[in-house]
Amino acid sequence: CLLEGGVDQLGTNWPTYFEAWGFAQMSTLYSWLMIPFVSLLGTTKLALRLPMLIMGLIMLPVIWDFARRMLGKGLALLALFVVAISPWHIVHCRWAVESNLLPHLLMLACYLLYLGRSNRWALYGSMILFGLAPYAYGLACFSVPVILLSMAVYYVARRKVAIADVLVCVVIFLGISGPFYYT
Repeated sequence: CLLEGGVDQLGTNWPTYFEAWGFAQMSTLYSWLMIPFVSLLGTTKLALRLPMLIMGLIMLPVIWDFARRMLGKGLALLALFVVAISPWHIVHCRWAVESNLLPHLLMLACYLLYLGRSNRWALYGSMILFGLAPYAYGLACFSVPVILLSMAVYYVARRKVAIADVLVCVVIFLGISGPFYYT
């Protein structure tokens, strides 16, 4: 339905949350990410699972680089090894469960937020990913603002980010996540 007309199974245009069992409780981001794969491969298991696998594979170099920047090369290799052989990560990347996208999305967002201390575009990119988090799993609408508020206070207090950049970040975050909160 999303691929052919931008509507969900109940006819809601461009849904931010799917209705299920009479009320909303299904995240939409993973379904939106599946569209190109379903259009190319049809509704096969591969098409349904490929977005999660790709996200899990992206996380491996992200985890390595994040750990390298924070802990050094030796511990970065250990972190990469632990994640690469972790049954949680392997199963997580295999399932096509929409809420499994959230940990990967938050890890990537936190990595960009860390890089954002010295790179304004990484900071803004992190806000896009944080803004998408509620679409990956609804409870993120409560946790993500707490994370962002605490990081904003920390970064401004440490003079890592200017207040003007924080205001731009708020606009980006609200622009992306606003439809979810409105819904």
